[in-house]
Amino acid sequence: MARIRGDLRRMREHAGLKGEEVSEIIGVSSAIIYHWENGKYAIAKHYERDLLDIYGSVIAGAGVPAIVRKHARDRERLRLRFQSCGMESIPRQPTVDRAYRALAWIRYRHAEAGEYPSVSAIGRTLGTKNGTTAYIKASRALRILACLGHVRIPEGGLSEYELI
Repeated sequence: MARIRGDLRRMREHAGLKGEEVSEIIGVSSAIIYHWENGKYAIAKHYERDLLDIYGSVIAGAGVPAIVRKHARDRERLRLRFQSCGMESIPRQPTVDRAYRALAWIRYRHAEAGEYPSVSAIGRTLGTKNGTTAYIKASRALRILACLGHVRIPEGGLSEYELI
């Protein structure tokens, strides 16, 4: 992987792609791409495979690989879905992962206690101690889950959410 890391920027530039484009394709921030290219962070195997697939296909003259075309279609569908829920952009992958962690915990607590945990309790479960910040993170997670069809938020507001 150390050899690949040293060649990432060169491969990306040779493929004619910008760091922002690659970050959008594989679902990480452009800062992560920069850190991978400079050797600051290690690259997970699945991201390494994605990068090599993208760069290799473009460099070999095969054009944009199918994974990239599929990703573009999926991103557009997601963008429209989140836009219809009142969100301006697609949340980044760590935010969506946090929402799914919240969903798992909500399901567990509901099965165990028979009631839904409060929005602030969800935020504290996500590792935030500050009350206001916990509420904001949890409410964002609930809105994402509602857009993805896992939670219903009635007119009464977030405190009356329920699983679908």
